[in-house]
Amino acid sequence: MTNSRIYIFSLIMALGCVEPFEPVIPMADRQYIVVDGIITDQPGPYQVKLTRTVSLDSESSKGTSINNATVRIESGEGDVDLLVPIGNGRYQTTNIRGVIGGKYKLNFSVEGQTYESNWESILESSNIDSVSYDRQVDLVSGEEGIQFYVTNSGNPEAARFYRYEWEETWQITVEYRALYDYLGGDKVAYTTNPLYDCWKYDSSRVINLGSTQGLADNKLYKHKIPFVFGDDERFTERYSLNLKQFGLNEEEYAFWKLLQESNQEGGSLFDKQPANVTGNIKNIDDPEDVVLGYFSASSLKEERLFLRQQYDISQRILCPTEPTYLFKSTLGPAYENTIYDLLDKGMIFYRVISVPQAGVIGSIFTTTRCSDCRTKGGFLSKPEFWDE
Repeated sequence: MTNSRIYIFSLIMALGCVEPFEPVIPMADRQYIVVDGIITDQPGPYQVKLTRTVSLDSESSKGTSINNATVRIESGEGDVDLLVPIGNGRYQTTNIRGVIGGKYKLNFSVEGQTYESNWESILESSNIDSVSYDRQVDLVSGEEGIQFYVTNSGNPEAARFYRYEWEETWQITVEYRALYDYLGGDKVAYTTNPLYDCWKYDSSRVINLGSTQGLADNKLYKHKIPFVFGDDERFTERYSLNLKQFGLNEEEYAFWKLLQESNQEGGSLFDKQPANVTGNIKNIDDPEDVVLGYFSASSLKEERLFLRQQYDISQRILCPTEPTYLFKSTLGPAYENTIYDLLDKGMIFYRVISVPQAGVIGSIFTTTRCSDCRTKGGFLSKPEFWDE
């Protein structure tokens, strides 16, 4: 399931006056339920996350997970899927599958109260024709970077409202690639656990919407998605952007549009709530209760783009630490013990120094910062989708 990012806004309006408008917020100590869930036309499982916000006067800034709910998704065909709790307020489907044209509703009960969403239909989505990019200069900072775009097209009956998310993956490396392990004496072997290639991940944190409403053709041309600055480490080796396009109905688009326009600087539905933002979910036992968030039924299209190194940052000092050289002629009998001492201190064996006539005459060591990509926050496991 794609975990939709939902953002909250602060209702602060100047209204043309000198004094800012400060809304009167009832029940400031109230903790509201937040729903974050989606079903798509792609294979599940799908997830629903339930959280309770913190009150405005709380010292904490994050809500708490709801782990004791009974959660169901039902279809217009009468199928009901009882979701399984998987921790941290998340509940996962077991067998339901969204289809184009199908109608779906979320309902859940917690602490004696029953909640349900409106019926939501999955609309056909336009196809992603291309994910492209070019180099641009950011108007605010004046720095160069990569601007990504999406172009799509569909028939007139397909969805005309879109929300975009993206997942980024990029490869990083180190300045000194340690290829061998030290085995003692003059013996080395090709490493079985290379530490020089890692992968890092990130995902979108902004609301990005597109619409073809009012256009003769249901076609979105070069709609801007992320801008990534050129001096970012993402472009030092290889980079991948996986774009997700959700086809929305007009009501859900209006919900996201309101959040986008009212909260340009981010924030989360799971933070403190200065004002109420409601979606398509209600408490059927208490109509006055406010429920935040949205249960979405959306068509989903995905497109992945790969880029190789886009910027030459070779002049950047990636590792200011000089390698440590050890020579047998200098250390004598203490040579091997010094090697083990460096290994015990976390240094990494880089390579041996040898000459044809004398064989191994010394060794070179580097710090983990220079030879272990995990110190940069990377992970050694190559993603399954990563092609060469």
